[in-house]
Amino acid sequence: MKYQLPETGFLRLNQIIGESEVTPEQAETNKRYNEERAERAKAEGRVDKDGRPIFARRPTVPRPGIAALLPLSGSAWWDGVKVGRFPAPVKTGGVTLWRVEDIRRCIDELGDPATQLVSAAKSLKAASHRLATTAVPDPNVKSAFDDALTEVRGIAKPTWWRPTKREVA
Repeated sequence: MKYQLPETGFLRLNQIIGESEVTPEQAETNKRYNEERAERAKAEGRVDKDGRPIFARRPTVPRPGIAALLPLSGSAWWDGVKVGRFPAPVKTGGVTLWRVEDIRRCIDELGDPATQLVSAAKSLKAASHRLATTAVPDPNVKSAFDDALTEVRGIAKPTWWRPTKREVA
């Protein structure tokens, strides 16, 4: 697989997991949305120490999209970083960055993440739901969950993976 990444350097998270395009029309709609949400936040008393409203802002400037190197959500990425599945970031000057070499190695070790990791995670989620909704412990459901978990771990546990304290014990 060939990725158009520099030999060395750093990447920001949006360059790894991608970012959706914001058209001029969407930017205008987002401006109106942000204004409405700001008023609602102020009315509900959700303000910071400087009196600014606290709410999730949508982008208000048109921008091109950024293709994902790894098709994951931000929370899935950070969960993977937390357990050592994905490389640890480098923090410099208040900016969180990842080494290109680490990301390239991660991509190579995962193979095609769009098909492998995403499908394995979906089967794990389904097995987890079946396990959680089963009133009486069913060995077949537990076995399906364990198989799905093993599949996800096998895909998402690269050579630089570090076990968590719970997995060591």
